[in-house]
Amino acid sequence: MIFVIHGTEAFPFDRMAKEIDALKGDGTLTDDVFMQLGSCTYEPKHCKFERYLSFGEMRENIAAADLVISHAGAGSTLLCLEIGKRPIIVTRQHKHNEHVDDHQIPFAKMMEKRDYVVVAYDPSELRGCIAKVLSPDHALGEFQKDNRLLVNYLSNLADAYGDKTSAPLERKSSVSGNP
Repeated sequence: MIFVIHGTEAFPFDRMAKEIDALKGDGTLTDDVFMQLGSCTYEPKHCKFERYLSFGEMRENIAAADLVISHAGAGSTLLCLEIGKRPIIVTRQHKHNEHVDDHQIPFAKMMEKRDYVVVAYDPSELRGCIAKVLSPDHALGEFQKDNRLLVNYLSNLADAYGDKTSAPLERKSSVSGNP
């Protein structure tokens, strides 16, 4: 099974939903595809979907999946890695009204540099990313559970972009278990 995560953003990520549905429809994807669709306005014709899932259901679907494709949100990406899955992540882009800015792009580049994920910077790149992940010689780096570098990176990224939402960002002096 291929599990697709669109997240819970208020911004639809229809481009990813359409591309994956087309890959399923043209026979490129032969496995069952189940999408957590979120706020997408596009409804797949060739894939099963639910708009929202509980956290437990998300974990179950990630664990059961042979392949996970996700928007490049930090929470979804890190959850996949924590469960032992190396996702293909697809960046949302501000120019397509998929997010308030392009913060997913530097996050995706950082995760790709560490070989934790395969990145599609545009949904049109998914066909090649899927072929890469399914190739027998594909290997990814070992995910490190010591996340101090990642926490520092995300903190610096948040500082660089500032708060683009109406709610203020609450910062904590340390992350649980990390100095």
